Amino acid sequence: MKTKKSKKKRVIFIAIACVVAISLIVGFALRPKAESYTEETVKQQDMATYYRFNGNIEAKDRQIVIAEGAMQMKNININEGDTILKNDVLFEGTQGQKIKAKIDGEVGEILIKEGAMVMSGTKLTNVTNYSDLQVTIKEEVVLIPKEYNRTIPTPSDMMRNQ
Repeated sequence: MKTKKSKKKRVIFIAIACVVAISLIVGFALRPKAESYTEETVKQQDMATYYRFNGNIEAKDRQIVIAEGAMQMKNININEGDTILKNDVLFEGTQGQKIKAKIDGEVGEILIKEGAMVMSGTKLTNVTNYSDLQVTIKEEVVLIPKEYNRTIPTPSDMMRNQ
């Protein structure tokens, strides 16, 4: 009988030891990882200001030339790239209609051919005044320590990288 009791005690002891060992292994595996950080001390220093500009250059005056009524084109008096003046006749219809420039500028791509039949509202060309341009600028200011010698990404750079 003693051997049976000692065998039972041994089995119970081994089972308890296995449960304790498994608990320790699971506990260490599931514990949260320690956060890594570096410690810095606050010091007073000069800051440098860097300006960075993004923007667009746009023409203030643009005209989309459209047909004001249904017409057949008799003459196209312009070529792409021509410089024209306000009130120059750009297109003439077979029934005497005339389409004039409303601004001074340069002619863009001509979208129709002579003899073409066009409906009211048909886009014929663009006229753009490149002598009077408008600049739209977006300014970004970045403050960094003067000793810092690396390029620091701006807020817009960080947004693009996400």
